[in-house]
Amino acid sequence: MGKNINLRDVELKLRFDNLHITIEQVDYGVFHDSIMRHSHSKNYYEAHLICGGKGTLIADEEEYPIEKGSLFMTGPDVVHAQITDSQDLLEEYCLGFEVKKPKKSCDSEASKALLDTKFWIGKDSGNGETLFEMLSAESQTRSIGYQNNIKNIISSILVVLIRAYTGNSVSTEITSALSDDRRINIIDYMFLYKYSTVTRDELAKKLNLSQRQLHRILLKQYGKTFSELKSEARLNKARELLQNGKTYEEAATAVGYSDMRSFLKLIKKK
Repeated sequence: MGKNINLRDVELKLRFDNLHITIEQVDYGVFHDSIMRHSHSKNYYEAHLICGGKGTLIADEEEYPIEKGSLFMTGPDVVHAQITDSQDLLEEYCLGFEVKKPKKSCDSEASKALLDTKFWIGKDSGNGETLFEMLSAESQTRSIGYQNNIKNIISSILVVLIRAYTGNSVSTEITSALSDDRRINIIDYMFLYKYSTVTRDELAKKLNLSQRQLHRILLKQYGKTFSELKSEARLNKARELLQNGKTYEEAATAVGYSDMRSFLKLIKKK
């Protein structure tokens, strides 16, 4: 089947944690001619995996020998060139992609490592060549669902790359096995029974989320912020107390309001 990758007619966009990634290039090539010095535009990165031959990489005026198994990243503003050995031509897989980070999004360890690494060179330690071979096969056979498979393979290549230049460091992130339904149950419980004491930080930790992630989920699921939901829960409890014969002063004190004027204004809104 060969190593060629034919995806120029396929638009590939994917999410990598909080990042939006557009694949601009994914190719296999043999270097009959060297690639002269050049640099990438803002937000553009290229991952290179040498799968045959040998040569020299020049990056920011430093020279690095490259051969089968060499893996390197060239990000924005890194001036680089690839010099092929005329007697043993370089062969490589190349993945070129543009990265966009939405405003106010929260970086994961992986996305931060990807954004912060403008240049790295080392060895493929994660079976990256096999993943590129899988991309090649998918691009040529194009069986049903091939686009989904290709996106998954590309995500795996990015993980291989990041693990390589972070030395396969152990993640310190807390992973969450909570389903969306389970999260909603916890949120409902906390505002129903812990409305007077729950804090934003406490709720985020219970859900294994950052505070920014919590904010997004609350807006998505309830259309309200943490402060709005907490205020609503306190006022609902106060109305219940009033219906059961408590005075305004007693109800306000029970749900944590010390300013009677603001409490009366809020409680009489509905």
